[in-house]
Parts: sequence; structure tokens; C-alpha cells
Amino acid sequence: MVFDWTVKITDIVMIVAVLVGPISAVLITLWAQNRNDERSAQRGLFLTLIGERKSK
Repeated sequence: MVFDWTVKITDIVMIVAVLVGPISAVLITLWAQNRNDERSAQRGLFLTLIGERKSK
């Protein structure tokens, strides 16, 4: 029995997709969480400033 060990373009694309897909998903998730944290901090500061302004 003879095996065909040639590598096709589709094989390379599949390997790259399997390796890059999860890594890019984690990076996108971390970016989105970071962005949400920054916006939450800005919103908290804004609400604090508005609250202080109303109390005077």
C-alpha cells in the first residue's frame, strides 16, 4: 500500500485556520473587554462629576 504524502493548498489553509482562529478569537475578546472596561471607567467618572455638580 502506497501513501500519498503530498501537501495540498487546502491542507495548509486548514492548518493555518486551526492555529490562527482560536488565537484571534481570544485577542478580539480581550480587546472588547478592555474597551468595555475603559468606557465603564469613563462613564463612572462622568456620573461622579455630574453628581458632584448637582450637589453644589
